[in-house]
Amino acid sequence: MRRFRKAPYGKKRSMLRRAIFVVVVVLLLAACGAPSPTDSSGSASPEKGRDNPPASLIASPEVVARATIDAWGRNDRHMVDLLTAPAATTELLGRPFPQPSPALTSCGPDLRVSGGQTCVFNSGSQHFTFLIQPRPRGGWEVTAARFLA
Repeated sequence: MRRFRKAPYGKKRSMLRRAIFVVVVVLLLAACGAPSPTDSSGSASPEKGRDNPPASLIASPEVVARATIDAWGRNDRHMVDLLTAPAATTELLGRPFPQPSPALTSCGPDLRVSGGQTCVFNSGSQHFTFLIQPRPRGGWEVTAARFLA
């Protein structure tokens, strides 16, 4: 049977220091790369890279629908981006604003999306809808724009 010799005291200490150093470096790297989920006030931060729209503009499906139409009509790309999901932003900003100015016809529950609302607009002979869904942190957001003939 073979016996193992104990490492000298100095070697154990060196290995312990090295292990502690590695743990500290890993923790520091993890802390530097992880964004804080809360801001300085302690509330949840908005999505990375996106501002929060004013609460008054996302209070209800009808309000966010009208605010989105107003921003689109002014060619206010930043506000359209704040009020809509990326797919809806791309769809709206890829089209010219219709004339005459769209009129909101109705808003009601969407039959295909649980918790969603559909708002219908008319502009002359053109009709389109917005699918509006709750935001994760409160309020509403236009998640899709569908244009009909």
